[in-house]
Amino acid sequence: MPFTLRYLPSENILLVRGFGGGDVHEGHRVVMAIQAHQEYHAGIPVLLDIRELAYVPSLADARELASLYATALHQSRVAVLAPPGVAFTGAINVERLADARGARMVAFITREEAMRWLTSQPTEQ
Repeated sequence: MPFTLRYLPSENILLVRGFGGGDVHEGHRVVMAIQAHQEYHAGIPVLLDIRELAYVPSLADARELASLYATALHQSRVAVLAPPGVAFTGAINVERLADARGARMVAFITREEAMRWLTSQPTEQ
């Protein structure tokens, strides 16, 4: 899966945009790239834009991705920006599984909602 990763300094957010096909192994590659980014630090908010990604995780993949995000990015808020339909349902599945593992991940359909959540004052969980 090709992806871009960049830092948005005005919001202090890492933005990942995925394109084309993918799989759970590509999810691992994305997390490794996030952690290797020069602006990465524990707790930095992450926006995963999967609107152009042609991959919907199976239940097994959703479990693995949820575990990955909950352990590798456990201090960060992770917003998943997905298109309506099956991709959003897949993102919700990962969100629920990640939430059960203590992650702070939420799926959104609009960028505005995702950015508002990422930049709002954190609340205790």
